[in-house]
Amino acid sequence: MMRTNTATALALVAGFTTSFPAAAVQSSSLDEIVVTARKKEESLQNVPVAITAVSGAELERRNMFDIVDLGDFIPNAKFEAGTTDVGGAANATFFIRGVGQLDYAPTTDPGVGLYVDGVFFGRVQGAVMELADIDRVEVLKGPQGTLFGKNTMGGAINVTTKRPEEEFGGFATLTVGEDERINFDGSVNIPFSDNLRSRFSISSRNQEGFVRLPFAGDKKIGDEGTIVARGSFLYAPSDATEVLLALDYTNIDADANTGVPVFNQPANLALLWNNLVGIPNMTPLSNAFETQDLRLSFGTGSYAVDYKGGGVSLNIDHDFGETQVRSISSYRQFASRNQRDNDSSPVDFGQLDYRDEQWQVSQELNIFGNLFSENLRYTAGLYFFHEEAESLWTVGLAPGLYQALEMLPGPFIPATPTSTCPPIGPMDICAGGAANPVNFGFDIASSLNPRVDASSYAAFAEIELDLTDTLTFVAGGRFTYDKKDYTYSHTAIFTGFMTVPETNIKTDWTDISPRFTLSYRPTDSVLFYGTVSSGYKAGGFNARPVNPAVAQRPFDPEKVWAYEIGSKADLADGRLRLNTAAFFYDYSDMQLQANDIVGAQTVQVIDNVGSAEIWGVEVDATVIVTDQLRLYGSVGYLNAEYKETQQAITGITLDTKLPKTPEWSTTVSAEYILPTQLGEFLARIDYSWVDENFADVRNTPSLRQRAHGLLNARLGWTSENGKFGLAVYGKNLTDEAYVANGFDVSAATGLVIAIPNEPREIGAQMTVRF
Repeated sequence: MMRTNTATALALVAGFTTSFPAAAVQSSSLDEIVVTARKKEESLQNVPVAITAVSGAELERRNMFDIVDLGDFIPNAKFEAGTTDVGGAANATFFIRGVGQLDYAPTTDPGVGLYVDGVFFGRVQGAVMELADIDRVEVLKGPQGTLFGKNTMGGAINVTTKRPEEEFGGFATLTVGEDERINFDGSVNIPFSDNLRSRFSISSRNQEGFVRLPFAGDKKIGDEGTIVARGSFLYAPSDATEVLLALDYTNIDADANTGVPVFNQPANLALLWNNLVGIPNMTPLSNAFETQDLRLSFGTGSYAVDYKGGGVSLNIDHDFGETQVRSISSYRQFASRNQRDNDSSPVDFGQLDYRDEQWQVSQELNIFGNLFSENLRYTAGLYFFHEEAESLWTVGLAPGLYQALEMLPGPFIPATPTSTCPPIGPMDICAGGAANPVNFGFDIASSLNPRVDASSYAAFAEIELDLTDTLTFVAGGRFTYDKKDYTYSHTAIFTGFMTVPETNIKTDWTDISPRFTLSYRPTDSVLFYGTVSSGYKAGGFNARPVNPAVAQRPFDPEKVWAYEIGSKADLADGRLRLNTAAFFYDYSDMQLQANDIVGAQTVQVIDNVGSAEIWGVEVDATVIVTDQLRLYGSVGYLNAEYKETQQAITGITLDTKLPKTPEWSTTVSAEYILPTQLGEFLARIDYSWVDENFADVRNTPSLRQRAHGLLNARLGWTSENGKFGLAVYGKNLTDEAYVANGFDVSAATGLVIAIPNEPREIGAQMTVRF
């Protein structure tokens, strides 16, 4: 009895869980959770990797509509919508344990890999995916370079959709809520024969915006409008062979993440524009349009997201007895357009219009089996990935400035901080006056056209050797060869002057990412492990260089060495699950991004800025208090510090905090299920708390995400036969308002764009199953 009480108390202190069973019916012990973290199906408690696994049923009970919702309840993880520059509600930012990537440009790779049914998503556009008809989501923490490959330095998000089943059936769910929320989710499973079956699903998300625009007829922006369709066909000609064909399509017609401006003292470009254009036209850019209300903006321009994308994959599995072989072939493409009133004011100073297109193909071959005996197992594979991406970005910044300079009587505006105007010597560079070539540099309204062709080749292998009945050694490695062909041009819209003539660069990189793990299982229910692994992210190019010299300079790959110890335990006769991890990262050649001044020009710089050390701990627990009551909890701690900084980006010192790295994060949840003759009743509450952190690399004060908590709740009823369900839910019940994301462009414009989180939402759901 004392041991059970101690275990319960420990679970309460630890906070939320990595996972719990998908079935709504409670049992007296925790069910086994099956994951594919090592490319094959295994019990979560047998895998020596820190994993958060969430079933599709649990996603519903936590009121999670998309993958960003999931990130709010995973310690040491930050999943958010909106990225650098225009961003967009469909673009995702993933960080795990302080490792990720802020940019979405085609020249920059993500730091956390997103996989859906084994297929890697090369770009983060469209990655704020809807969690409809999902079997489970696995969040793997730490470098996964050996089995998953490059761009998984921080970890991997492994999404598995529901497969076709043997029986006919389906469901339909209607959700209504505040701000005109109307969602529909439906799925139908159709078997054609004993060895051929199919599944079709559709999901629709619609909601009105939540940020008021008083200068645009008091309309609201931040609208959500998404349709996702999936179809899959499973053919099993024999017990040894399965062929799965899957198709998906997403259409998003919504609003961009609303940027609420925070005006620094107008400087540089903004000050010049005000003096020559804004004030003469009585439309100056000023802090009069700054607001402390994150849900109020004075913008009048366009905030639109238009995304269309999808793909097809073919998964073939064959069991030869001692050996299993898998082939995963895929093709994906998308086209997106994001628009933003970048000054978020009634002044026509900055309107961005970004168009992006990408297509990709990939092929992976896996082989699994035993070598000589069951005590020696192996996984091996080959991988190929190719993508072609092109962007056409229109930056409508400081319109009319070039024309105003041309109308001045002579050159007397300093173009560099050292210029003396009027010019008194050959080194004095001054703008102004008709036909002055220096004026071309101030024709800021421009078109940027980055294009990338990239290919990646890899071979990997991992062996698992049982040294004794309780001790297992795992060793593996992955060899990767990446090559990229980058083309860029930058053209001023009004004059047609090419600030950067078409530039082409080709470069390549190679990497070997090893992994070594020693695991010890003293009993069937307890596992201890220690791992040394490395992760790698390919180098790339600056997608917005503006300057020819910057355009021709690639940046190098990132590398991280990770050292981790952990434990997984099912205790108290299976009523307590307690998983822990402690880790240390040696993170080098970090790729970071910020706006900076190079000479007289504003340039968005992305470069290798130094190295850092990150260490932390995580504890996850689940406890069955009674057959009806379960408690969940987790806590995460991160200590992240720069150990070396370079001046590739100014303003970063050893005291600067790494972006998206809150020191503490914790969650607690409770779920009570009461079976009765009238059906089953459910009550659930989820609470998460995140320490303060920063959205950008310079720790801009107005981009500080303050420490905050999120409270979600759900009350539900399911009929005795499981055919009908009703629920009411609440998200962000305390209506917390904070900066969810943002970027700093104050070096040129005096503006910092802060993107707010979503407000409280209360709604209801009805589900019919057949």
